[in-house]
Amino acid sequence: MNKLPTKLYTPEAVASLDRLAIESGIPGFTLMRRAGQVVFDVLREKYPEANRLLILCGAGNNAGDGYVVARLAQQQAMNVQVVSLIEPEKLTGDAKQAYLQWAEVGEVTAADTALVSTADVLIDALLGTGLSREVSGEWKHWIEAVNSAGKPVIAIDVPSGLDALTGEIKGSAIRANTTVCFIGLKTGLFTASGKACCGDIVFDSLNVPDEVYGGVKAAAELLSQPVLPTRTHDSHKGLHGHVLVV
Repeated sequence: MNKLPTKLYTPEAVASLDRLAIESGIPGFTLMRRAGQVVFDVLREKYPEANRLLILCGAGNNAGDGYVVARLAQQQAMNVQVVSLIEPEKLTGDAKQAYLQWAEVGEVTAADTALVSTADVLIDALLGTGLSREVSGEWKHWIEAVNSAGKPVIAIDVPSGLDALTGEIKGSAIRANTTVCFIGLKTGLFTASGKACCGDIVFDSLNVPDEVYGGVKAAAELLSQPVLPTRTHDSHKGLHGHVLVV
């Protein structure tokens, strides 16, 4: 889970990987439950003393992952509060199933940014990889509240407000301490403002079969080794060859 793969994908390519994984026989809700478990495991590993958890949910599968984390935390007797910036009953598919399972053990708290200051750790499940417009209104208000709180933040899949393709901040973006991403690494996590927003990046394939990756082309490669030799502190330009630029 800690070693990052070298292949980087566009968000559309990761969506294709997700679809192919489902077609290979893994139900979408199984993938969502696995993702939530990974996030919860990272939470317990990085912040073992944390007890008060605030999970911020939006729409789509990103919110579904958040509800899975909420249920897992509740089952471990943590103090869990969940805020949704949409009416959760409007969720569909796997995300709605995750919400309904959370509703069996907990409730959605009225949205009040004052809650941010009361949490030990914040979970960002607001906006996923499909963001294409500038963040504004209540969404931006919550992102700015999180960034100004000084609390540890774990972002699910991509920090909310960050363009997962380009790494551009779309008006405002979460500054996470840790970003937990799944199935395929998105290019935007490593370009432009990506690294500044993501913090430590943790990856998990969710046990997707290797053959799934053969059907989708990567967009770039992450260099895990330095491409330049190490230089001594007293070296100068004349010691390392010459280059001609035409």
